[in-house]
Amino acid sequence: MVAYDTDEEQIEALKNWWNANGKQLLVGLIVVLAGVFGFQTWQTSVQEKGEAASALYEDLRAALSSGSEISANQITTARYLTDTLIKEHEASAYAKFAALQMAKLAVEQGELDQAEKDLQWAMQHDNDSIQPLARLRLARVLLARGDQERALALVENVDEGVFKSSYAEVRGDFYRQMGREAEARQAYQTALNELPEGGSNPVLQMKLDDIAVSAGPVSTAVEVEEQDRQEQPQPVEDQPEE
Repeated sequence: MVAYDTDEEQIEALKNWWNANGKQLLVGLIVVLAGVFGFQTWQTSVQEKGEAASALYEDLRAALSSGSEISANQITTARYLTDTLIKEHEASAYAKFAALQMAKLAVEQGELDQAEKDLQWAMQHDNDSIQPLARLRLARVLLARGDQERALALVENVDEGVFKSSYAEVRGDFYRQMGREAEARQAYQTALNELPEGGSNPVLQMKLDDIAVSAGPVSTAVEVEEQDRQEQPQPVEDQPEE
């Protein structure tokens, strides 16, 4: 450590150090302060946007909450709020939930084209928890419109998330409507197997039982007969004498 004999020498040394390093120090300090204040500003902005999106979604729910039939004015208000959420808060979960809500309303109103648009948007703008649900509902809408192939493609060989049982049940519904009862039976059984431990789905069980009944005991008898025939020893042909 350098020792200085007088105060003047110490002051002069400080001046020299400042001349050499002062500007760099100030620039570094400004960058740090800008980063701190910038992060705080960004954090505040995110919080404000989140609160705004939440408020819009609550307004949407309030607009649709009614003990009686939903009026045209309520639907118009709900659509406006949803469009605002999609436009101003596209990345928020509230926008996706709003699209799902409006798709459900569109189905109830018989507007399947609009339901498809809402569900397509929700599916394309989410890749986590909401997408599997949006895809599942979109498949049902497409099937209701008679587009069986596109509907089935949406629920086959995809990431089902936590909806494995629901996806299998929907595949069973699709297969059965298409006359593919063997595949429908297998899908329903898979759906039952994928239920949470201790869970039950009486409607799903009825679907599986109904297919078993519709297949008829004759089919089962034929299968048993065929199996017995295959298990019977086959006669050995006479070998030519040498």
